[in-house]
Amino acid sequence: ATNVGIVYGMDFVGIIGAEFELNTTIADGEYDFGSFGTIDHSTTQFGGYATLTTPGPIYFKGKAGLAYNDTEIGGVGDSGINPAYGVGVGFFGFEVEYTRTSVEVANTDFDIDFISVSFGF
Repeated sequence: ATNVGIVYGMDFVGIIGAEFELNTTIADGEYDFGSFGTIDHSTTQFGGYATLTTPGPIYFKGKAGLAYNDTEIGGVGDSGINPAYGVGVGFFGFEVEYTRTSVEVANTDFDIDFISVSFGF
């Protein structure tokens, strides 16, 4: 899936901070069920995270928190709040991050992985 979103981050004390993220699918992705074929999926997500970020122009970040996910897989939708976590690396305002959470749709758990590229200013 191709998503677009916004991120707002705050630094509290040194390396400790918080981050709030909202993103939504603009082009559906496909979930591969092997011999059963593929089905479309889309997600809108709002997350709140505690963050640890190393100082300097080149930095590493870890985050953990909760994410509200509104997900549709193959025409069946569900929503809920689940734990989420991620890691990232950044340099001079440019950041690449991996985030993972899960959702339950039709009594089946699915992991959701996001790789995001962002620019902070």
